[in-house]
Amino acid sequence: MSQTSSLDPTEPLMTFFRDNPDYNTADVMAEAEALFNRQKMIDLVVSGSIPPDELMDCLTDQGYKSDDYIDQICENIETIIDNDLGRFIDPLDREFFLQ
Repeated sequence: MSQTSSLDPTEPLMTFFRDNPDYNTADVMAEAEALFNRQKMIDLVVSGSIPPDELMDCLTDQGYKSDDYIDQICENIETIIDNDLGRFIDPLDREFFLQ
């Protein structure tokens, strides 16, 4: 029985762990916590619980450039469209796009 992996509709918005060869254990833990906080804020923006400005402030506080983040989101969405990856979104998640 084959299992199809599904694409999280919020995937284009995600950020990733920023690894650095100079990180010590405390740095790794701090970056993991920062990543968790970023993802939590993204989920809150998507659900409409907080305004996008709060996410942008969080990203800026964590050293992200908001223009670069927005550009990356656009590139991610274009990649999904260009490669027809939308077909991998779980039908139950499609309601996300109709909100």
